[in-house]
Amino acid sequence: MTTYQHSLTLSDGEMIMIQSALLHMIVRCEANLIDGIKAPYWANKIDATNVFNRLFDNSIQMSGNSFSSTLEDFKEKKAFEEKLLIKELELLRKRVAKLKDGTNSKLAPNQ
Repeated sequence: MTTYQHSLTLSDGEMIMIQSALLHMIVRCEANLIDGIKAPYWANKIDATNVFNRLFDNSIQMSGNSFSSTLEDFKEKKAFEEKLLIKELELLRKRVAKLKDGTNSKLAPNQ
């Protein structure tokens, strides 16, 4: 099998968007895995998690000064968003469990 290495340069805004999209993809994959559907969600979850964990590994500050946002600020924001999405995933799991038990006829927000 042929293997490629890909390099991509992204702006700060693009990094934040990619980070958010990956977190949402991980949550969506988890939701589908709860229902027992494995393909392609298992592989997509693993790949999205791997990319997410490496997202800031090769960051280089191109401009600014020591008073502006740093890589550590991005990592703190990443950890905060992870916690929020973990809570969202827990709520989603509870809603799916209620659906399976027949106690709720539809997935309602914030239950």
